[in-house]
Amino acid sequence: MSDKYVTVVGSKYYYGLEPFALGRLLVCVKEHDNAIDTEAISVKLPFINKIGYLGNAPYTVASGTYSAGRLYDHVGEAFYIRVCFIIANAIICRLEQGDKTVLRAEYEQQAVEAVQSQPVNASLEQWD
Repeated sequence: MSDKYVTVVGSKYYYGLEPFALGRLLVCVKEHDNAIDTEAISVKLPFINKIGYLGNAPYTVASGTYSAGRLYDHVGEAFYIRVCFIIANAIICRLEQGDKTVLRAEYEQQAVEAVQSQPVNASLEQWD
């Protein structure tokens, strides 16, 4: 099966480009209760939650990538994508087709690493 790519949009309404890094694994989840788009697929990271959506309109889907609507009936309720390119207003990701157990483990490891990399305020003065 050939690689499928998608466009992640709307990041400016959440955390901007900061949560995205080349090679990072993201999870996509269908939003059945989305009143604006019946084929909406949100993009999430652990501890941050929603960071954008898969593009689903001609003006939000980069040339050569799949729209949320094209994928909707061919993917499960949740699936993984990997960041391949970061441009000014969109993130291009590849749909990951590998073993779901391995992908979930990688996703969870990213979450652990993200938490461990956060600076910890060792000072207890704020509690005195």
